[in-house]
Order: sequence, then C-alpha cells, then structure tokens
Amino acid sequence: MTQQLSDLPPLLQARVERFLERFRESAPEELGLWLDACLGDADFSEQLFRVWAGSEFVANTCVRHPEVFRELVESGDLECDDHESTPYQRCLEAVAQDAETPSEREATLHRQLRRFRRYQMLRIVWRDLAGVNTDAEQKMLATTREMSLLADAVIVVARDKLHRWLCESWGTPTSALSGVEQHLLVLGMGKLGAWELNVSSDIDLIFAYPESGETTGVAKTRSNQEFFTRLAQKLIQALDNTTVDGQVFRVDMRLRPYGGSGALALSFDAMEEYYQNQGRDWERYAMVKSRVIGVPGSDRDPAADNLERILRAFTYRRYTDFSVIQSLRDMKAMINLEVQRRGLSNNIKLGHGGIREVEFIAQAFQLVWGGRDQRFQQRELRAILRLLDEEQSLPDGAGAGLWQAYVFLRNLEHVLQGWRDEQTQELPGDDGDSDGAADRARVAFMMGYSGWDACIAALENYRDRVKGHFQALVADDEAEQENGNKEAQSADASVQLPQLEAAWLNNDVSEFVAALTALDFDDPGPAADRLHILGSSQKVLTMPVETRARLDRLMPQLILACAGVENSTEALARVLQLVESVARRSAYLVLLIENTQALQQLVTLCAASPWISQS
Repeated sequence: MTQQLSDLPPLLQARVERFLERFRESAPEELGLWLDACLGDADFSEQLFRVWAGSEFVANTCVRHPEVFRELVESGDLECDDHESTPYQRCLEAVAQDAETPSEREATLHRQLRRFRRYQMLRIVWRDLAGVNTDAEQKMLATTREMSLLADAVIVVARDKLHRWLCESWGTPTSALSGVEQHLLVLGMGKLGAWELNVSSDIDLIFAYPESGETTGVAKTRSNQEFFTRLAQKLIQALDNTTVDGQVFRVDMRLRPYGGSGALALSFDAMEEYYQNQGRDWERYAMVKSRVIGVPGSDRDPAADNLERILRAFTYRRYTDFSVIQSLRDMKAMINLEVQRRGLSNNIKLGHGGIREVEFIAQAFQLVWGGRDQRFQQRELRAILRLLDEEQSLPDGAGAGLWQAYVFLRNLEHVLQGWRDEQTQELPGDDGDSDGAADRARVAFMMGYSGWDACIAALENYRDRVKGHFQALVADDEAEQENGNKEAQSADASVQLPQLEAAWLNNDVSEFVAALTALDFDDPGPAADRLHILGSSQKVLTMPVETRARLDRLMPQLILACAGVENSTEALARVLQLVESVARRSAYLVLLIENTQALQQLVTLCAASPWISQS
C-alpha cells in the first residue's frame, strides 16, 4: 500500500510543521534557505514529511544538528545501500584522528564514536521510514542488516584501538604455550549474531580470548585474564556510557558464563569447561545465533573458528534432542509470568503471538535436529523457516506464513522504536488525549494503513497465526494426555495422574500398591517394590535437578502405559530396567515424554519380550 503526502493525517501534518518552524528558527539563515530549496523537490519533500512525522528522533536531530542533516542529504547516502565493508571503513575514518595526549584519547574516541553513530542512525531510520524500499520484506532485511553492520563496525574499531593503547601501558598479552600474541574475540549474540538487529536495540556480547598467559614487553607483567578484563571494561565504556553526545549502543553482558557474577572475559578452555559442565538449556537457545564479530572482508581468524567449534559442540547434540521442547515450555512460562506481572500484553515481542514466539519455533527445531543435520545450524531466521517448509516439519506452508508475520512484526517494531530511538515494543495506548491519538495515527500511517483499527486488525491476524503454531509446538501435558495413550487411560478412568505422581514423589510402597491395585495390575506388590527400589537408588537420588524433574514427569505416564498390557507387572519390571540404564541421559526421557506413541510402543515391546530391555 503506497501513500502520498496528501494522505498524511492532520495531527501528523501539524507535528511536521512545528518541526519545520523550529528548524528555521534555530538553524543559521543559510541552512534555513537550503532546506526551503530542498523542499521544492517533490520527492524530497514527500520523504521529509513522512520521516519527520514518523520519527521525533530524526526530526530533533536535524533541528539540533542542521549541518549533519545537510551533509547527509548532499552526500547521497540517503539513496545508497551500504556495502558490507562501508560502515567499517567509515568508522575507521571517523576515529582516525587521535587526541594529542594519551590522557585525552579515550574521551576523544567516545565522542567520535557517538557522532559517527548519530550520522548513521539518522541515515538508517530515514531510509526505513521514507519507504526507500517499498517491499516490506526487503525494507526489514535492509534495516536489520545495516544496523548489524553498524554495530559490528563500532565494536571492532573501538576494540582494536583500545587494545593497541592498553598494550602500550600493560604490555602485549601472549600465550604461555606458543608465545603468540593474543586478541580479544567478541561474540555477538541474538539478533546481532544473525544480522537481524533492530533500530534501537541493545547488543548482547560475550568476550573470550584463546589462551592463558601474561603480557610481555613491560616491567610489570599482567595475566591475560587481567588484560582482557580491563580491555572488556574499556570497550563497554566506549559503547555504553552516556555522554553529552549520547550513547553508541547499550551493552548487555548477562548472557556470559555465570551471568552478572561471571568474569567479563574467559579463555577458550574456561569457556569450554563451563558450557560442557554447567551450561543450561536456555544458553543453548542463546547460542543458536551467536557469531564471532570480525573485520569485514578480512581473512577468517582461525581462533574464531575454534571458538565457534567449541560452542557448536555445546549447542547441538549429536542425537535427535527432544529435550528442548520442555525447555521451551519452561522459558515461555517464565516470559508469560513476566508479561502478566508487568502488564505487557501489548508488547509485540514478548506477548502472545509476538516476535519471540516465531524465533522460539525456529530455534526449537534447530536444537532438535541441528546435531544431526547441519542445515539447521544456520543463524538467519528466514533460512530456517524455509528449511522447515522444505522438510515439511510444520503444516503446509507454515514456515512461509510465520515469516510473513515476522516481517510485519519487525517492521512494526522499527516504527515503534524509530519514533524516539528507544528500545520499546509496546503499542501506543488509548489514553483519550491528542498525543495518544497522534501516536496511533502515526503507527498506522507508517505501516501503510488508513487508520488504527485496520492496522490492529492486521496485527491480530498475524499474532493469532503465530500463537496457533507456537501452541501446537509446545502443547502441554494435559493436551498430550487427552490425545495420547487412551489404551492405558482406559484401564481405570477413576485413577488420576496426580495419585501416581504423589506415589512416585513420596516413594511410598503403600501408595504404590494402592494406585497399582486401582489400575488392576496383575501383581501390585512386586511392582510397587520395584518402583520403590528405583526411586531409592543412588542413580536417581544423585541425578541433576533438571534430569530428575524429567524422570518425575515420565514415571506416572510410564506406569499408566504398563497398566494397559496383560502382563503389566512383568512389563513394568522390564521397562524400569531400560529406564534405569538410560535415566541420566535426559534426552531419552524427554523423547518418551513428548512422544506417547513411542512410549506405548516401548511398553508393548517389553511386554512381548525381555530382549528389548536387555539389549
């Protein structure tokens, strides 16, 4: 849907007129005359009214820095797509001039980076809102790509300058084994890692260095840990600190090993030890999109390949890993609680049918299949959704439908964030005042709709689509029980799962006997004793918390399944022998929890022959 300047709602027209008045009042006369001349061009005037109506950030930046605005317009940068290396080269040029004294260098670098970011953000938001790309998908992809390239550029340029300066005073970090100089690797997480950064996003980073050792070339040496921790602190300050020139990017380090209490930088060995021994399921989801940030166009750093190899071994299991479905349920449950607590139902990222649910669907399939099929190890969401359609992993065409919804949601997110260059995913409220009405009119207009009601109707259609697919993927236990093992449940409809759950958790023989008798087990006493022995075993008592929780979920379903065969006690004994042998490999437990047909087939085979449990 295309719009003309005449379509601009009166409330937005009035806003732009006020910005123009402020520009003419505050800018030098020469620049005021320049802008009036530019407005004589119909295409430029159309773009300016549209962009200034859609972004208070852009309008205010143009008013406060008219010389920057003029430079941007006359440079032709508004019409040009950035080549992959362009932001990096321009950032190098922007920070090329160092301060005269070492004490002033970092403050100068901070100022240079923030002014570079201001120019680039003005350009990116202008192009996004002006409709330079009229195709919704291409517009979203262009904006997220350019934001990611900008983040890469400032990270690498700032890191390399700060590394060089720190070496002058602390020495050069060197490997204790090889004597090779060491460098800090920056791991971009989430949307940054997948080249999908939005227009006002923070950046999630993790810092690592290849090998332990100490600095050389100075009288007082430092460990590599000390050096890279200090370098990480300086890099965060260069990007995150708010000065009179603003901020470059908000930096979030909470995804690093041990979270906020962990070291800012770890060696590869320490990283590998943490993820293999203490890494949690949510960290595997976070690692799906991770990427070592490097200089564009340069040769690939072998150390980057080594780090990504270590992380892939943690992220993707060699077996088909159904445990991720339960992890996804747990994460979404926590998000839902936060949405309720903070009243975020209008949040298009975290709310039902939002951006996060589309990402979760793709990441779940990546973690399930990625260890066996490297095609699922791609970072970009679009590639994974296409793959899901190719493999028919979702209902016909669902991947394409989810991508269409995702494009709409991300473009809407850019409209919301581009207004004030703020990280928000909240829809404007209905407060009954003129500002609220103008905000809703702005969002609808920028999204190509004639009014708020039409925009919201389209949004709800997309959210319902996403919500439906997400709920189908993470169907909870009640849904599984309704549609699952009806044969086992028919043994005695009066016996409910909570009774079996209580008996298992209490590990009480008398409770087992009562429940098994009600289920018409052929010999409840020995069956109860066998369950009690398993529940009391060291293998079960010393299980990791997460694995034990999965076993606790499986056991009531397993007992019900055994109740449905003729030799129920014998079948239970055989199945328990198999469960005990694989109990610490939680992926197998989850496979049986998630797939009631697989559980029933296992019970049927064990009832028919002892061979399956002994092999």
